[in-house]
Amino acid sequence: MSIRKHGINGFEIEYYESGDREQQTIVFAHGLGSNLRQWQAQVSYFEKNHHVIAFSLQGHGESSKSKQKDVYSIPAYVDVALQLLDELRVKDCIWIGNSMGGVIGYGVLGKRPALIRHLITNGTTPEIKMSHSLLKIVGAMDRLLIKFMGFQGYLRFAAKNSTKYIEAQELIFKLFEKTTPDTIITSHQMLGDYSYLALIEKTETPITIIKCPRDKDINSYLVRQNNFLSQMNHVEMVEFPETGHLCNMEKPDEYNRMIVDIIT
Repeated sequence: MSIRKHGINGFEIEYYESGDREQQTIVFAHGLGSNLRQWQAQVSYFEKNHHVIAFSLQGHGESSKSKQKDVYSIPAYVDVALQLLDELRVKDCIWIGNSMGGVIGYGVLGKRPALIRHLITNGTTPEIKMSHSLLKIVGAMDRLLIKFMGFQGYLRFAAKNSTKYIEAQELIFKLFEKTTPDTIITSHQMLGDYSYLALIEKTETPITIIKCPRDKDINSYLVRQNNFLSQMNHVEMVEFPETGHLCNMEKPDEYNRMIVDIIT
């Protein structure tokens, strides 16, 4: 995987681009703490017949890090993603996002509707609304765990709780090592307060939500939103058996085949 960097908003953003530009573009967006390498199995598979792009948001992977908390927000992430795709002259794409990457996909869709022709997410729910006091507790818990476990211990704990697949745990831990405590703590709180239900109601862009039975936290929100989502003709929910929050890393071959079925 030959990775390059591009300067955006004062950050050096690492990205991977491959495949035929004349073919449909697929953009792969990683989850919190991860980076573009999360999608290596998908990039290798889809670059044969598509134009593919994967990137690491600021604070992740080998992209620039910052102590400024406001750079780890949904609007800041969306802005960087949009500018990168503009620099790469992407007119429209299929956006595939895991966890936070799916949330950023909703943000991109809201800001530039014509850019995304199909939004596909896994490990993502279109709305999480926590109270301000609860968000403060989330941040305090993260800081406490990092203090007593050390950042490496905290990342190991996070990796273990992200997936039940041992091999995937090791892979995601290595990706997590490329991030920072500031990125994790600030973004984690940010991901507790957003809603794209109104956007889903007004858009006509196809949205596919991959639901993974072992992803209990995300599924608890999807259950609450099921009545609303089931009324949207452009939204489909597809179940991926025996998988969890990182299904694209847990069963990459089956995930790739599922994506092919979805986009065709």
